[in-house]
Amino acid sequence: MRKLQSLCAALCLGGAWLGSGSALAAPSGSSMQINGTSKAVIVTPAAMSATAEMKFGQFVQPTGSGTLILSPYGTMTGTGAVSGNQLIAQSGGGSSPGSFQIIANTGQTFSIYGPITTTLSKAGGATMTITNLTGTLTQTATVGGNIYYTLNVGGTLNVGANQSVGTYTGSYTLTTIYL
Repeated sequence: MRKLQSLCAALCLGGAWLGSGSALAAPSGSSMQINGTSKAVIVTPAAMSATAEMKFGQFVQPTGSGTLILSPYGTMTGTGAVSGNQLIAQSGGGSSPGSFQIIANTGQTFSIYGPITTTLSKAGGATMTITNLTGTLTQTATVGGNIYYTLNVGGTLNVGANQSVGTYTGSYTLTTIYL
């Protein structure tokens, strides 16, 4: 009996026992009962879909190392050997941030997490890394009980000296955490 009382005292109300007497029977004399309530709400999770890939565009094979920094707003800057006349002028959207559409319920709060680093590779095994992935979240519309957002993602492409010529591809995963 004593072990059962101790177990109940540890489990009841997070370990805080609010009365005296036996855990299994009401104390003798006057007593009062009160009812508590409980509630659970299940909501539709936010929907997220990719609408545009992150593109660093084209650049000339550098003889030294450098970086291409693509902001979530779409601006591109180069450093080191990947700057100035190494960048090829591109018409028709050669570089652009990754873009996602998110649809959430009104009042639903969430955070979005992604990797700090991801790798791009090409046939033959050559790789480049994208570091410092960052994003901007903008509310674009409210329709019925849903709020529409656009998430743009940019990062820093690290290019090695004499990086192998070719098309590099990769992917990254975003995770939505509901608060």
